[in-house]
Amino acid sequence: YVCCNKIINFRFFVEKIEDLPLQELEKCNKIGVAAGASTPESLIKEVIATMNEKNTMSMEELLKEENYDLDGAMRLPRLHEIVNGTVHQVTDKGIIVDMGCKKDGLIPKEEVTLGLLRSLSSYCDEFLIHAADVEGKQCGIEKELVEMLGKWEGIPITYAGGVGDYDDVMAIKELGNDRLNVTVGSALDLFGGPLNYETVLSCVKGV
Repeated sequence: YVCCNKIINFRFFVEKIEDLPLQELEKCNKIGVAAGASTPESLIKEVIATMNEKNTMSMEELLKEENYDLDGAMRLPRLHEIVNGTVHQVTDKGIIVDMGCKKDGLIPKEEVTLGLLRSLSSYCDEFLIHAADVEGKQCGIEKELVEMLGKWEGIPITYAGGVGDYDDVMAIKELGNDRLNVTVGSALDLFGGPLNYETVLSCVKGV
C-alpha cells in the first residue's frame, strides 16, 4: 500500500471486507488488487467476490478479458511437474523463478518440529515460517510454535503471523530466546496499524 500510495491517487487500504468503498469503486472501469505475502487467501477471494457482486460482468469474464488464470495462480505445482515461468535471478545456490503461483504451502503446526527443520535445513539458507491461522488478523501470535522455534540452533528463522501489539513482539523475543527474526505486517503504522515502526525496532533490538 505504501508503494501504491506514492504512484496512484485512487487507492484504498482494505483489512476486512467492510473496508471496501463499493460506491467509489463503481466509478472505476478496471480495478487492481495487490496483497502482501501474509494476506489470507480467503480475504483476497472475498474482496474479489464482493466487488464482483457490484459488477455486471462476471469474474470469469473479467479474468478471461485480462488473460489471468486465478485458479492456476492459487495452485501449487506438483513434484516433477514441468512449469512455465520467468527467471528472475540465477546464483551459485539456485534459480529464482516466478511461476505465477500466489498460494503458500501449508503444514499443520503439529508437524512443524525440530526434526523437520533439521531435515529441511540442508536445502535452505533460512526459514520463513508463517502461522497461517493468525496471519493478517492481529489477534496474537502462536506462542507454542514460537517457543518451539526458540529451541532451534541452526540456520536463521523468521516468524510471521498474528502480531497485534508490543506484547506480541516482546513475547517473540522472550519465548524465542532472542533467536528469531520477526515480520510485522498490517499492525504497523506504515500500513495503517497501531504499532509504531521505530518502537517495534527498539523492542526487537532491546534498545
